[in-house]
Amino acid sequence: MPSTNNSTRLQVEHGITEMCYNVDLVGLMLRQAEKQARGDGGIALDQLLALQISAPVGFAIEARVYAEVPSRDFAPSPGLLQFVEWHQTSGSRVDTWITSGTNISPFYDPMIAKVMVWDGASHDGAVDQMLDMLRHSKVQGCPTNFQYLSAIVSSTGFRQGDTTTAFLTSSFMKFVPQTIDVISGGAYSTIQDLPARLGVGHGVPESGPLDSVSFRLANILVGNHENTEALEITLMGPELLFNIPAVIAVTGGKISCSINGEPVDTNSTLVVPANAIVKLGVVSNGCRSYLAVKGGFPNIPLYLGSKSTTTTLKLGGYQGRQLVANDSLDLDERSTTWAESAIILSVPAEARLDRLWSSTWSIYVMPGPHDDPEFLTDDGKSFATLLSSD
Repeated sequence: MPSTNNSTRLQVEHGITEMCYNVDLVGLMLRQAEKQARGDGGIALDQLLALQISAPVGFAIEARVYAEVPSRDFAPSPGLLQFVEWHQTSGSRVDTWITSGTNISPFYDPMIAKVMVWDGASHDGAVDQMLDMLRHSKVQGCPTNFQYLSAIVSSTGFRQGDTTTAFLTSSFMKFVPQTIDVISGGAYSTIQDLPARLGVGHGVPESGPLDSVSFRLANILVGNHENTEALEITLMGPELLFNIPAVIAVTGGKISCSINGEPVDTNSTLVVPANAIVKLGVVSNGCRSYLAVKGGFPNIPLYLGSKSTTTTLKLGGYQGRQLVANDSLDLDERSTTWAESAIILSVPAEARLDRLWSSTWSIYVMPGPHDDPEFLTDDGKSFATLLSSD
């Protein structure tokens, strides 16, 4: 339905009025202001009357896109928008101020765009266009309410026009965030993939996982392509809330893993139920572990052909940085179906890589310029003592 603009300022929904009445309200306001500034009074009445039509034409819908996290009571989610691309339909319009690389400030209203569609034939046509816009537009980086808007527009109640003020709490509205909420990011957890930015050059690091064998193994255990993006965990793992079921695997350095407080085996396919907390402890053998999720992290954008994180340059991965508390990672919309039909695989104990690692390392040393009395005593024993020490 079109909005009514009776105040001296524009309403947020003015775009709907413009689409249904084929009028440019902003243009009219600027023309009016110019005429008043020149002492001409304003736009002539006959010109305004010529713009009026007897009734609105067609059906228009507006969706307001916010940088916020619906699963956390719609808390604002300031941060970096790494990639922005708006899908277009025959009757679409996007009023926005964001582009790829925009930083969303924590100090202002987190609304970042108004997505509008118009269909001249039917309300259903407008609904279908809006769903198309929401599902194919890409606003990647800090979390947004895209999933929530899609749930509203795709509901039976919205399509039927049964949208009272109680709609969002009614039986029509069934929203389940298809996300992982980060409770704790651990010491240093980043998104990596393969082959990362191999050979890009020009000062861009290759990035990617340091233990590519364990990384690929985690992906194979969940049924991903071995190069799919996954979490690389350094020294101490994160704590993650899975809002929907998912298939995961943990490999690499020996690390404790629990689901809802119950210890589970690593190097195996694991099914995480909805609303479960996965907690990873300290890497006790080795330095890095890997957590793969079936379907990867679809809303992490590609940068120079890779989703890998390079924190020193603040590029790739999740906003170019390691995970921290209150971050949110989108899961594949098929995650629940995959969890219901997961095939459980496990690496035999005798074949696990972590059995090859220990806390005792053999380090090869070659005498060099510091093998000198200025640094080592000249009794002939100090260098030998260094080499034989544990």
